Amino acid sequence: WTQPTAADNCNTPILSSTKNPGALFDVGTTVVTYTATDASGNISTCSFNVIVEDNTDPVISGCPANITVNANASCQATVNWAVPTVSDNCEATLTPTKPPGTVFGLGTTVVTYTAIDDGGNTAICSFNVTVQDVTSPVFNNCPSTITVSANASCEAVANWTAPTASDNCGGSVNLTSTKSPGSVFPLGSSTVSYTATDLAGNVSTCSFAVVVEDHTPPQISGCTDVVVSVGGGACEARVSWPAPTSADCGSVAMTSSYNPGDVFSVGTTEVIYTATDNNGNTSTCSFNVIVEDKIAPLFNN
Repeated sequence: WTQPTAADNCNTPILSSTKNPGALFDVGTTVVTYTATDASGNISTCSFNVIVEDNTDPVISGCPANITVNANASCQATVNWAVPTVSDNCEATLTPTKPPGTVFGLGTTVVTYTAIDDGGNTAICSFNVTVQDVTSPVFNNCPSTITVSANASCEAVANWTAPTASDNCGGSVNLTSTKSPGSVFPLGSSTVSYTATDLAGNVSTCSFAVVVEDHTPPQISGCTDVVVSVGGGACEARVSWPAPTSADCGSVAMTSSYNPGDVFSVGTTEVIYTATDNNGNTSTCSFNVIVEDKIAPLFNN
């Protein structure tokens, strides 16, 4: 600045000051005082303010990039990051909305660092912390293998307690299944699958087998007694009959104690047919082959 001057009624006063032009001033207001003293010791002063203003914003370095982490079993995550730094022409304080090591819930949270210097200038640094659910639902009470017996139609109704599913994030779980309790199943083994889908689209499955077993013996029909007479000069007869038939869920193997076309002696002979299905179930059917002698004796002389 241009220094002031002083005049006196007697002589030239001596001028002194607390600061000189070209001096270095801190931020803020500094009073500069000039003092004029004449030869008789009389004094007068002149003062003015030098105001140094900070109009420069702080600079934040190392602001973290967006962070994505997986939720734990409690649907939360503890997240850490390197703290950014701040520089300023004067001095600045850095304050976060969340510090490293904070536990975050599911979803996206904005973390903001704010730098404020002595002049009230600010700078902001923000990034997203996203906690995502990648844990599939957990099934409770998934049924084990169910075994039932087939009815006469070679099928069976099976019932079970439907399983439930829970999720680590506590939201609703959508449950679907390939079969419902009370469904009709064919002979053999069928797989029933339940699928659980949580709100984040994570999927888990529960499967079990429904086994329908055949414990019903085959049905045999056509066992009827056969009555024949011997021919002249013989005391036996060759006998034929329609073979019995069988019905079952699967294939049936038929065996018999005698076959059509066998020779039978006079009297009554029991013929037994045995039917065995491919599951080992058996049934029998029997009938009599009755050979009658109706020829009277002949006198020789």
